[in-house]
Formats: sequence, structure tokens, C-alpha cells
Amino acid sequence: MTKKTQKPKSITGRDGYILCKALAYAILCIERLPPRWQEFSDKEDMKVMLEYFANLHLGTEHFMLTAQAHITKKVMAFNKNVGKFELVDPPAESNVVEFPGGK
Repeated sequence: MTKKTQKPKSITGRDGYILCKALAYAILCIERLPPRWQEFSDKEDMKVMLEYFANLHLGTEHFMLTAQAHITKKVMAFNKNVGKFELVDPPAESNVVEFPGGK
């Protein structure tokens, strides 16, 4: 008797999306460390993983830009002149709320 091989099930229904977000945050956090503390091979492997998994979702640039926006407290805005999203300072009247303990 052989066991039927089952495809792994999604735990949350958004596993791939969450994995891509986590990889983007991890890459950016490693890059913000002083060079001697950066885990270069881990970071490069994470970039390869993000490239692979992100292509199944919204693309690498989306996840990296979103993570960078959160970390730098910027917002994403579409620049019609260059045809892509970029990070800008939030408008003074925006509803951006400071993260507790943030600087």
C-alpha cells in the first residue's frame, strides 16, 4: 500500500504573499546593518527566494517598495512621468499613525 502524496496546504490562505513580505523586510533590515554585521550569503539567498516567489504574486519590486515605505515612514505614489511607483513623504494632513516606540 502506498501513501497518496498530497500537495502542501496553505496555512493562512496567504502563505506565499506573507512569505514575500517577510523576505522583503528581512532583506531591507540586513542591508541597514553596518557592513560587518550583514549576513551577505543569507541576504543574497533571500533575494533569490523573493524573486522566485514574488513572480507568483505581485513582483519583487512591489514587495521591496512596500517594505521600504513602512520602514522609512513614506507612502507609495505613482509617478506618471516615469510610469512607476516611488516613495514620497506623506502629506501633512494624512492619516499616517506613528508606530508606538518609533523614532
